[in-house]
Amino acid sequence: PEWWLARWGWTNNFGYWETNDTDGDRFFAWQEQIADTIPTNGGSYLRIANVRHTNSYAVTFACTNSRVYTLESSSNLLAAGWSLVAGPSNGAAGGTMTLTDTNEAAHRSYRVGASEP
Repeated sequence: PEWWLARWGWTNNFGYWETNDTDGDRFFAWQEQIADTIPTNGGSYLRIANVRHTNSYAVTFACTNSRVYTLESSSNLLAAGWSLVAGPSNGAAGGTMTLTDTNEAAHRSYRVGASEP
């Protein structure tokens, strides 16, 4: 939204600003708005911080309390595609959250998604 772009100092040519990676983190400003990250800070973007495996896979990432998060997994990126593991889950205020995958597999890839409630 234009009000969100203006919040970060962009008050004209909104189409340009929303469709460009203004901070070099490989995400367009419109994607940063959805993820509730800072479009002028290259270190602020939605990403997995840690994957831990004991009896299950625990995937940790930064979150905010104004977004809903999902976790998807794939055991074969070339053939299987992505499957929903957990979500939607409300984020926590200014913190991190961990979503858990109890499905066992020899290999797993994960991705986290964010959306507005």
